[in-house]
Amino acid sequence: MRQSLIKANSPLDQVQTFCKFAAKYASDYFSDELAPIRQWSLQELFKQIRARYLREQGEQIIRPLYYWRDGVGGDCDDAFIQYTAFFLSAGVPAQNIIVCEAREPQNDYYSHIFSALETPRGVVILDNLPESKFNRLDYPGELVRFTRVSEYL
Repeated sequence: MRQSLIKANSPLDQVQTFCKFAAKYASDYFSDELAPIRQWSLQELFKQIRARYLREQGEQIIRPLYYWRDGVGGDCDDAFIQYTAFFLSAGVPAQNIIVCEAREPQNDYYSHIFSALETPRGVVILDNLPESKFNRLDYPGELVRFTRVSEYL
């Protein structure tokens, strides 16, 4: 696995990096290795991503091919990248993929990132923390910032 150093000068740069990284590697989902994942329902995808949650030492971002290989998994930004890449590969417009950034009440900075998907039936929340439930927002609205992936690409 090749490693690259990516520098982000601000939280905005960091989120933009995640979105661009996901777009760059969305084609991983067309590989034979990830073909079974393309058949999963959204709930199954959520279940599998949440099961792969790992706290990292330091920060790394993982492209889809490596995330799924050997059950590597990752933390919240890696899950966000997986959802974004998956949706983009499936032809979902970037404006329908939502970046959710959450903060703790005592902090003035966002320390958690997760995904949501805007569908004709409403918005589906996809938080990968182990205690999260499918389509449940575990943060009060005033502690979450919602933007569209299209604003970062």
